[in-house]
Amino acid sequence: MTERFVDWGIPAPALNAALSAWTEFLGGLLIVLGLFTRLVSIPLFINKVDLDGLFLKLGVALRRGVVELDDRAPLASIRRAITTMR
Repeated sequence: MTERFVDWGIPAPALNAALSAWTEFLGGLLIVLGLFTRLVSIPLFINKVDLDGLFLKLGVALRRGVVELDDRAPLASIRRAITTMR
């Protein structure tokens, strides 16, 4: 997982990979056990959702009020697969 974090440009990839893994493991375990579900949902949500980063990786940016698409972005092929009309 650390290699992926390096590829994605996440700072301190080893630390963040370990923190992410432990958050998922312990948070998932607590939810399965039905303990502290409301409390544990907060770090799990934060761990999963980084919309600004996701949009950048998909090649979607808002510049001067206009949505621009960058086909050179790392996940641009996924964005095109989702949005292309067939």
